[in-house]
Amino acid sequence: MEEKSKKKYLILALIMGMTFILIIGAVLHARKPFAPENTTEGINKKRSQVMVSGDGYTTDKTRTRKHNKVTKVNSSKIVKKESSEKKKNTGSNQSKDDSKAVKDSNSSSAGRDNNKGGSAGKKDPDVDDPTDINKIHRDGDDEKHLTEEERKQLPIIKTSLVSGDEAGGKYKRFWVTATDYKGRNIPVFSVGDGYMTVLANREKLSSTGASSNRTYFTAKLRQGRNDFTITAVDRRGKKRTITRWIRGDSSKPAVVRGDVSITVSARIIGLGTLASGNVTMTEGESVEDLLKTLLDRSGFNYTISGGYLAAIGKTGIAEGWSISDETREKLQRERSTERDTSEQNMNRLREGDFYNTSGWMYSVNGETPQVGIGSYVPEDGDDIQVFFALSQDTY
Repeated sequence: MEEKSKKKYLILALIMGMTFILIIGAVLHARKPFAPENTTEGINKKRSQVMVSGDGYTTDKTRTRKHNKVTKVNSSKIVKKESSEKKKNTGSNQSKDDSKAVKDSNSSSAGRDNNKGGSAGKKDPDVDDPTDINKIHRDGDDEKHLTEEERKQLPIIKTSLVSGDEAGGKYKRFWVTATDYKGRNIPVFSVGDGYMTVLANREKLSSTGASSNRTYFTAKLRQGRNDFTITAVDRRGKKRTITRWIRGDSSKPAVVRGDVSITVSARIIGLGTLASGNVTMTEGESVEDLLKTLLDRSGFNYTISGGYLAAIGKTGIAEGWSISDETREKLQRERSTERDTSEQNMNRLREGDFYNTSGWMYSVNGETPQVGIGSYVPEDGDDIQVFFALSQDTY
């Protein structure tokens, strides 16, 4: 009996203890968490991105980095806005000439490349004055906000164009060099080494050849002012842009740059030389321009499109043609397809005649350029060969 009584009291005690624990837990759960009093007053809404650090407040590294990033972006926007407003208020006329030209003391051939019709006593063209920070780098980061050390690391651009020069004739030929701050050449087009672009009156120009680290361009001039924009971007993405302008005057004769020798032949089909002679070359004229002069003078008609010579014609031009067995065997190995020559036009030679791979090609001083005849501007004394080929390797 006494044993049963003890068990009853023990069970009752356990029940009361569990009840007490549940009551205490319910009371604690119902209480609000403690929060320190917020003593911050007078919050400036314009500076709401600024973090507060004081008693009871801490910031971790992630929040700090995020805050610094937002602050940097906002500061950049403010600087750009102020710069834009300043330009509007000052009414700058800097588009007339973006930089000064200084003498190129490293080139002995600069005089030959300059426009001889320009004013006497002008300095030879070279690089823009890097201290003229208000007139350069217009399309890239504003140089006014770069340090002196950062400016020194921008690309260096040199050109034979001199603002204010006058040019007669239809074309203006000029050279450009662009290097990074270590002196490494920046090409017209490249993957990984940076690139250079040249615009004439807002139209992109293609290179007409290169010599050493100079890249040549030819622009078709319009009467009056002609604007040029040259941009160089190095392999690190650093960019500099300069501008030049010259005045075109079609009433003035073009500058004579020398003579070239041109020969037109079709030896691969047994016809030998069709036309040859020396042609006087003026400023900026391409192989296409000079070939037209020779063909007109020799009584030929022709079809040239997009810098490609498609056909040359003249009465009886193809009469007496012949293709050797050796040549036929070579073309067969090249898998070229022979055409039916029973209806061959004897008054023309055009691409696709005799073989599906045939056409006109050209070389300058024995080398085949990688551009069309409309893009290649030869030098004084060059030997130009224009020849009919049955394939790219058979002529």
